[in-house]
Amino acid sequence: MDVERIRELNKLMEKNAIAELELKDGDFECKIKKSFISQPLSSIQKEEEKEPAIIVKSSTVGIFYPKVKEDETVSTGSVVGTVMVVGHPHEVVSPVDGKVIQVIVKEGFPVQYGQPLLLIS
Repeated sequence: MDVERIRELNKLMEKNAIAELELKDGDFECKIKKSFISQPLSSIQKEEEKEPAIIVKSSTVGIFYPKVKEDETVSTGSVVGTVMVVGHPHEVVSPVDGKVIQVIVKEGFPVQYGQPLLLIS
């Protein structure tokens, strides 16, 4: 297996929102894990330093569907997204009153427990 083939697999994973892939081909073994956020966490942390922000995290594993957009005002307890788990919705609520600074995870992408979903100021 060559590097170009691994790049093709990586692109396929990105396109189809596949979070983990394990491949065995003869003596060759490869395991690839991806996280589907719109920007690196280091840039999110820099964003936080500019303006105090609350990171809203996923409470479960599933597929994320945001219900708010950036610059939208939210109140404590309002539903800001849904994580679908085996066909059952789990509401994500805002822990504070504020404004959505950033929707970190794109709509329809898989999320892990504790993964940052939104930033609220």
